[in-house]
Amino acid sequence: MAQIDETRLLVKMARMYYQHEMTQAQIAARVGMSRQKVQRLLRKSRETGVVHILIKPTADAFQDLEMALEERYGLKDAVVTETENYDKRDVVTLELAAAAAQYLCRVIRSQDRIAVTWGGTIGATIDALYHHPRPNVRNIAVIQGFGGLGDANDTEHITFLTQRLAAWVGGRGYIIPAPALAGSVQARKAFCSDSSIATVFERARSANLLITGIGRPAAADRFMKMFSPRHPELRGMPMDNVAGDINLRFFDDEGNRIVCDFDDRIIGLNLAEIRKIDMVVSVAGGAEKFKPILAALRGRIINVLVTDHISARKLLDAPHSQAKS
Repeated sequence: MAQIDETRLLVKMARMYYQHEMTQAQIAARVGMSRQKVQRLLRKSRETGVVHILIKPTADAFQDLEMALEERYGLKDAVVTETENYDKRDVVTLELAAAAAQYLCRVIRSQDRIAVTWGGTIGATIDALYHHPRPNVRNIAVIQGFGGLGDANDTEHITFLTQRLAAWVGGRGYIIPAPALAGSVQARKAFCSDSSIATVFERARSANLLITGIGRPAAADRFMKMFSPRHPELRGMPMDNVAGDINLRFFDDEGNRIVCDFDDRIIGLNLAEIRKIDMVVSVAGGAEKFKPILAALRGRIINVLVTDHISARKLLDAPHSQAKS
C-alpha cells in the first residue's frame, strides 16, 4: 500500500511540474513538503520511469549524421543542414550560410583571432551574420588570409569580407597590403619581408579560428585564366590532379599540396599553416563541392565542417583513404 501511495504522489507531482508548469516551490506549498523533498521526488519520478523525457528532433536536425562525420573524419564539430536542391549552387550556398552563421554566433569568443578567406559562400555567411545580434564579445581580430585578388569593389573580395566581418563582431580588421600572387618567388619573399605585410602574416598564423570555403576543381582553371594575362608563364600549367583549393592553395584527392610555381608565389597562409589553426571551419556543400570536401577531409586540412545532408551521407559512404596523421 505504501508503494502505491508513493507512486500516486510521484504521478501527481509530475503532472503539476511537467503538465501544469508549477514551480517546485508552488508544489511544495500545495502538498505540504519542503522544496528539497519535492526536488528529490521529481528526480525519483524520472529514475523509476514514472516520467519519460523524449527529445524529438526537428525536421532539419541531423545529429546522427553530424556525430558520424565527426567520428569518421576526426572532426571537432560538424553541422549538417537540409538542402532543397543539392544540384543548385545558389540554393545550397544560402542554406549553408544560414547554418554557418548560427554556428559562428555560438563559437566566437572574446579575444578570438579570426582568419578569413574569400568566395561566394563566405560572403553569404557574413551576410547571414548580419541577421543576428552582434555578439557580446571584445578584442576580436579579423585577419585577411591572403593578398588582394580581383576587383577590390567586389563583394566577394577578401579585403571587403575581412572588413565586413570585423565590423559585425565589433573588432579590428587586418589587411594584407599585397597582391595574392607575386610576380616570382623572389618577389614573394620581398613582399613578405616588408614589415607591414609580415606583421599581418604573423597575426594570421596565430589565428585560432579560420573561416573558409572550399574551391571546386573548376576554380583552378578560373584562377589560371585570371592570372595568365599578366603571368603568361602560368599558361598550360598541369591542373589535372587538382581536387580543390583552400585559401588559393591547391590540393589533390588525398588533400596533399599540389607542388607548383603558382603555389610558391601565393602571398597567404599555406596548407601547413592552416592545419595548425585550432578551428578550421569550412562551409561547403552541393554536388560540385563533394570531391573537394572529401579531399580536404582526407588531408585533415579542416576540422569543422558545415555542409548539407546529402553531402554528409555521400561523405560517409565514400571509400576510406589513408589520412594524414
